Amino acid sequence: MSHVRVPPDGSLGDESSGSPESPFIWTRPYVLPRLLGTYIPEKLIGLEQQLKTVKLHILGTARHGISSTLLIRGLRGSGKTQLIGLAIAQATRELNSDSNNNTLPYIIQADAISVDPLQLCSRICSALDEGFDPKKRAARHLLLEKAMELLVNGGPIVLIIENIDNYLASGSFLYKLFDLCHSETRTICAIYTTRVYKFVSSLPMRVQSRFTYELVDTMQNLSLAPIPTGHNLKELAHKASISFLRQFILDRLTIAIPDSHPLSAGSPEPTLKKVVDKQSLLSIESSKLFDVIAWNDALEEILRSPEIEDTLSWIVSLIRDCYLYLQLTSAIYLSFMRCPKKPSVDAFNHAAVLYIQSSHPDQQAQALEGLSNEACYLLGAIIDYCRCQNSLMFTLSNVISAFSSGKGAHLSTQMYQLMQASIFELIDGKIVFKRQSSWRLVVPIPKILEFSKRLPESIRILF
Repeated sequence: MSHVRVPPDGSLGDESSGSPESPFIWTRPYVLPRLLGTYIPEKLIGLEQQLKTVKLHILGTARHGISSTLLIRGLRGSGKTQLIGLAIAQATRELNSDSNNNTLPYIIQADAISVDPLQLCSRICSALDEGFDPKKRAARHLLLEKAMELLVNGGPIVLIIENIDNYLASGSFLYKLFDLCHSETRTICAIYTTRVYKFVSSLPMRVQSRFTYELVDTMQNLSLAPIPTGHNLKELAHKASISFLRQFILDRLTIAIPDSHPLSAGSPEPTLKKVVDKQSLLSIESSKLFDVIAWNDALEEILRSPEIEDTLSWIVSLIRDCYLYLQLTSAIYLSFMRCPKKPSVDAFNHAAVLYIQSSHPDQQAQALEGLSNEACYLLGAIIDYCRCQNSLMFTLSNVISAFSSGKGAHLSTQMYQLMQASIFELIDGKIVFKRQSSWRLVVPIPKILEFSKRLPESIRILF
């Protein structure tokens, strides 16, 4: 996938750099840091309250021995990791400056994408037990028990597990992990992150019963508005995504001015949000204040114009990834820089369409994320079956395409035959055991019927 790479000066070479006559050259020092990812997106996704919540939970554990669990949920790139890092940094500064000599908590952090439960247990033991030797092999159950015991009795601990949804298949481990919050001797602040909105409902009921948590949503202000009864959920979700992308672009390109600023020639200069790397930025001259207003007003006018709606709708139907949105915004900004007069709707649309066409967003991945649990298991079964049979009948792309588009009715009979061929053994969406050459697919009838409602018509008729 290609990306627009923005060098520090905001240019893309001789061909695409802003001309010296461009009226917006002065915006570079104020806009580029946001496009280069150096700003905490506080205004973008309303992280002020979320930051306060996470920090208070960490301080509660360190100062008062209060245990708690946070589930931080949001799209990739929406600020979950930044939120945690900033909360830890602020809490640590407060603890260090506190005269009560509070004990700093142990910080144990892992990403479930790259660390399996056993490796996580080893990391916990290494952090909390100086005598633990990770090179010595220990039985799985012994390592798990030791890690849980250390978490319960190890003093103030902040345990951070990102992408916790990758442990969904490890129900027993999650049960023990979540059960820690119910121990009387624990002093732990557990912080989990996930991109999966149905993470909790995907947990087995036994595990859900031990998962007591407070939800922190990094996209709450923009994309999770209350859904009125009787409204089309899919349509409302799509509109919320359009609103999110519109606000994303607007906040990244708007030059922030404090509310207290009267915009007079003798007033202090406008300031931007705190820069993560504390880089020094030039300040706007007082004579530029009305240019700032003009720039912001032009952006507001463009982003609210009806002509932009179709472009934004097309983009969010292809990608829901904040990293790509950031690159898209960079392309739009550079296009504005090349405008002879001022930003325009045409320049916006041209830059947006050109970037999306050149980046080839992964529609397959988007379709896969939209599948139900049963559909994902069935898809995995099909791919595994074909791999075992050395068959080219199915590939990942055409199976996903058949599920997501409804085209390719010729696959329907083949899918049905695979299901009849007993390729998976599932009970309530879990693999029970593998047989020598065939895996049985056993899904309760109510689930089959509910599952079939989400399939394309060409496949649904087979149920």
